[in-house]
Amino acid sequence: MAKVLLKQFISTIAILLLMCSIALASVWGLSRWAPIAGRSADAAADNFVLALRHNDLELAKGLAIAEQHTRIEQFIHQHQTVTCPIHQDWDLNESWSGSGASTSDDQQAIRDWGYLCLAADYSFNVVQMKLEKRGFQWWIIDWDKICERYGEQVECQ
Repeated sequence: MAKVLLKQFISTIAILLLMCSIALASVWGLSRWAPIAGRSADAAADNFVLALRHNDLELAKGLAIAEQHTRIEQFIHQHQTVTCPIHQDWDLNESWSGSGASTSDDQQAIRDWGYLCLAADYSFNVVQMKLEKRGFQWWIIDWDKICERYGEQVECQ
């Protein structure tokens, strides 16, 4: 009987630790998960766009090579985030799009990656993102420009 209670107690503690970990991850954001966020070229591109859009400096720098950190800092310090309002028509909420190509050896990739919020008539795109696989991690090496569109107004940097 004591062994059964001990096993139940240990299981309960394990579940509580898991729940705490999930809660902390949601509070801290994805920043602490940059190595996981870059396990594929698409994941790295997606998370890099997410980090830039939300001004998450730590995650953006965690996905990019050190030579790009100053460029990331400059962008984030002047960028204002836009929150997509939740619309009752789900077709007007957030969506993601991405396209690109990889080299034949799957060690390099180029991606155009974007985010769209129809409810706010807003889009955020990173154009010609260059990625490179080093070990098990995909890294953002460079990008051509970042474009944001608010209605008819388009700004690219």
